Amino acid sequence: MQNGGRYENNGGNVSGLTAETGAQVDFMGGTGISVTVDSGATIGAVQSATLTSVTMTAGGSLEVSNGASATDVTISGDVENTLVVGSNGYVSGVNVSGAVDNSAQGSAGGEVHDVIINSGGVADDVTVYHDHLVINGGGLASGVTLNDAGITVQSNGVVSAMTVNAQGIYAAYINGGVSYDAIVNNDGAIVEYDNGSAYNNTVNTGGEDIVLNGLSEAATISSGGIQAAETKGVTSGTILNGGKLEASEGGIASGTTVNAGGLEVVGAGGTAINQTVNSQSTVVVDTSGTIGGQTILSGGSLSGGTISAGATVSVLSGGYESGVTIASGGSADIQSGGSGSNILIERSGVENVAQGGVVSNFTIDTGRQNNAGSAVSGLIENLGEERVQSGGYDADMTVTGHGHEVVSAGGTAVNTVFNDTGFGFIAGTLDDATVNSGGWINVSSGGLTSHTTINGSGSEYVNAGGSAVDQTVNAHGTLTIASAGIIGGTTVLSGGSLSGGVLSSGAKVSALSGGYESGVTITAGGYSEVDSQGTATNISIVDNGIQTVASGGLVSGFEINHARQYDWGSAVSGTISNLAEERVMSGGQDSDMIVTSHGHEVVSAGGIASHTTYNANGFGYISGSAVSAVVNSGGIDADFSHLRQFRVIL
Repeated sequence: MQNGGRYENNGGNVSGLTAETGAQVDFMGGTGISVTVDSGATIGAVQSATLTSVTMTAGGSLEVSNGASATDVTISGDVENTLVVGSNGYVSGVNVSGAVDNSAQGSAGGEVHDVIINSGGVADDVTVYHDHLVINGGGLASGVTLNDAGITVQSNGVVSAMTVNAQGIYAAYINGGVSYDAIVNNDGAIVEYDNGSAYNNTVNTGGEDIVLNGLSEAATISSGGIQAAETKGVTSGTILNGGKLEASEGGIASGTTVNAGGLEVVGAGGTAINQTVNSQSTVVVDTSGTIGGQTILSGGSLSGGTISAGATVSVLSGGYESGVTIASGGSADIQSGGSGSNILIERSGVENVAQGGVVSNFTIDTGRQNNAGSAVSGLIENLGEERVQSGGYDADMTVTGHGHEVVSAGGTAVNTVFNDTGFGFIAGTLDDATVNSGGWINVSSGGLTSHTTINGSGSEYVNAGGSAVDQTVNAHGTLTIASAGIIGGTTVLSGGSLSGGVLSSGAKVSALSGGYESGVTITAGGYSEVDSQGTATNISIVDNGIQTVASGGLVSGFEINHARQYDWGSAVSGTISNLAEERVMSGGQDSDMIVTSHGHEVVSAGGIASHTTYNANGFGYISGSAVSAVVNSGGIDADFSHLRQFRVIL
């Protein structure tokens, strides 16, 4: 049929028809076999017409409607062809190798089946109903709308501006090809697999974006929409606006922004990297999921997962992380106003808590936490280290199994329990600590421990310039104070021991029954009491310091220099000088004292002093008994009425 001609078939059978430029052929029924539509020609098929093996070349037009059908349609050429499937029309087996406009567009019940766009084929503004569109390598389709229909974009094929509506049994498969700017609506799904890629997907309520060994980049998932990355699938730069992202079984979610109402779930084997978690949004990570590079903003929350080597999670003001494991080489930063709980820091992992940040219920197992904020209820073990920095605050720590709590100058720790091989290094303040058997704390210069309880085989060492106040030393516990260390308010119970240190003004040490103190210096305003069955040795009482020895108590090897000792018990081998005073009270016993240089020994009624030596300017006042005293040259005893075996050596 040539240019300008018109042919109408009303039920006949036509074979080998070619409609050339400007021609119009109408099939009002009947059949057409091997029909060719050239440039500018138009073929229409209506009613019960059946066309088979239709070829459309550059610029041709085929319209099928009203009960007609066309099968095995080939669209070729470089100029756009037009294929329109109207009301109740049916087209099947469309093969596109050239340009096509409105390809496979069905309306009001029209159906198109098995559309294929091959290399060099271009289809624009394509609508497919109830079937499948295939774009092979080198093919291109844009403006595709799928209504209860599917698409497969093969390797090197491209689809753009696709709208995926409710699909039933169908889906949009990006099988090695590329999709740009797809919109996935309710009950629609796009699947990137076999290295397929999709860019700028928009997934609305009820839609799905499933990434299987493919890539989805810069997708936006709205409330009720879902994106899933599995089996080496990767999502990059996804924005969750109330939607949900799931990464599991080898899937990776990278650079996700989780906004209000958004939820990211990192399941077993999944990985999330460089996430931003904003207000009122949540990231939940399975115990075997991996996370890294997260930023959690105000109102956002991260739950679970492992922060792996080289990865960092930052919890900003108002953000929250929980149930996270920080593995070797991983790190977490809790910024001011941020918080975390149920954290496990292991294998050289690091958590940093800034001033104003809060962490609670954590375990440090071979890892480290640097705390300049607040840390509550932690377990530190297996060479784990809690560093309380200046301004930092620890409460209710348990340190055990070679764990370390290091309190820097300006830092504070309260209610720490040091168990077997748990260690404390105190340059700041430690209050209300308990040191149990095998535990050990070291107080350096400027450090202060107060209200510490030292139990069996626990020990505390206070270096020069350090202070220990209100300590309780129980059976087999040990408190050792360096020569320039300061102690005060310490109670040494049965089996406990205090060694060294200086009792300063207002401070008190009590060695109770079975307790032991040694090497202590009691200075002005300091006070030491040795109770019944308590023991003290190598004590220096100076500058108006005071020591009392109760009945049954024992002190030995001491010196009193411008100070006082009251003895109701036993005092052995002391030196009294420089206006010092040894008062032997009723029931008290002194033995082997040396009184010299204006020192005084006062033996009250009922008291006994034996083998005292009074050297030059040594004074004795005896109202009780003095046995075997020696007064050397310059020594003076004011009352000899109760002396026995007394001798004066001039």
